[in-house]
Amino acid sequence: MRALLLLPLLLLLAACDAGEDGLTLDAAFYAGSWRLTSVADGSGDRSDDVDAAVDDLLVAFTSGGAFTMDVDFSAILNKGGLPDRTVAGSFLAQAATRTLVLTPTGDAGISFIASASTNDRVTLRIPAAILQVLLAGTDLTFTGDVTLTLDRV
Repeated sequence: MRALLLLPLLLLLAACDAGEDGLTLDAAFYAGSWRLTSVADGSGDRSDDVDAAVDDLLVAFTSGGAFTMDVDFSAILNKGGLPDRTVAGSFLAQAATRTLVLTPTGDAGISFIASASTNDRVTLRIPAAILQVLLAGTDLTFTGDVTLTLDRV
């Protein structure tokens, strides 16, 4: 159960790429809802593979430092016994170090480097093993670092 809680958090906390845009990645930047829009790993674009298993992955951050991540698995996986997942907890955004720390309720926090190229898009990089934990119960496997793109909703 603990692995299930850590997986979604690890995804969001993943290392991110950003341009020299001067954005301040503080809690105010993240406040709002973000939807997973693309996934790539060492083998290339994996968005279609993830889309087949996950109908939606949505993360909401509040200005008060709380977050909720909802993973809506496909109806086929739900019928096969894989329930949707929701993880909630607190987050800390450290603008100076471009670090985002997600701490699920009752669990330890996980830190990643974070950045963004616009106010409406964040690109996160994480090791494949972290994403595989979040998507446990699916047939998906990933190689190398995984790049996740989240767009503001």
